[in-house]
Order: sequence, then structure tokens, then C-alpha cells
Amino acid sequence: NNMFFATTKGKTKYTDIEFIESTQEFIVRTTENKVGIITATGETKVQPQYDSLKQIDKDLNLYLAINNNKKGVIEKNGKILIYLEYDEIGVNTTQFQNNNIKNSYLLFNNAIPVKQNGKWGMFDVKGNLILPIEYDGMGCIASDKTVNNILIIPEVKGIVLSKVYETA
Repeated sequence: NNMFFATTKGKTKYTDIEFIESTQEFIVRTTENKVGIITATGETKVQPQYDSLKQIDKDLNLYLAINNNKKGVIEKNGKILIYLEYDEIGVNTTQFQNNNIKNSYLLFNNAIPVKQNGKWGMFDVKGNLILPIEYDGMGCIASDKTVNNILIIPEVKGIVLSKVYETA
């Protein structure tokens, strides 16, 4: 973390500044503890209004945005792609180490997994819902430790989802 303080007329404007190498821009934190994005020339790209911002894809310039523990995805110009109403965005790749998932937020460079009220679904990188939020799980977690967990099926470009059905 690059720590330095930007001031305007003797008042501290930002308490923390983090350089984003891929865009040559900065995530800044205000004295009110809100973050946004500014350019190297000081132009505001994203108003400081979020609790947290994290770049999740360098090529598409997508950011995970968090407010009040709710997560969403924005573009680097501040446009909201996925509204901040989800409990989780992305998957826990440590459960699927054999899949060699390079980006836990973006599967097959297009699918963004989201979780809301215990159910999973997916958006595409344009912000369109491509899978309804109705699935109980992402991936297959094997109870037998000799069998690998699976989320991605590379040969068919498939993603494993699960639904629990009640039987009488």
C-alpha cells in the first residue's frame, strides 16, 4: 500500500492512495473512509462513495465494489454493472485447485458468479443476468477426499451448479 496524504489548502483530502498499475490510476480513501478512483492528473473517475473497491479484471477494467457488506461490480468510469445487493461475488477457488481458475470473479472470461440469500446465479461482463439466482451451490465438492472437487469442465466449457430438491 502506497501511503501518502493528498491535501488541498491545508486540509487532508485523501487518507490513503493505492496505485492501480494496469490503468495508471489511483484508488483513494477519503477522511470519511469512502473510496473512489482518480486519474494521475487528479480527475475523479469514480466518486468516493464505496466502502471498498478492488480491481477484479485488468482487461475489462472491472471493480468489485462493496457498501454495507453488499457487493456489486462497477466499470472504471463508475458505471454500475451489477448492483451492490449481493452477499458474494466470485467463487472460492481454494476448493477447486485442480481447475486452475485464474480469476475467481470471472469464469471463462464472461461469467460473474453472484450469491444472494444463499442462492447462486451469474451475470455476464455486460451486466446481463445469464443464470437466474436460484442455485444452491457452485461446483461439486466431493466427500471422498480421493476424488477432486470440480467447478469447471474445460472440455465442454461448462460450470457445475447444484440444486437441492425435497422429496417426500
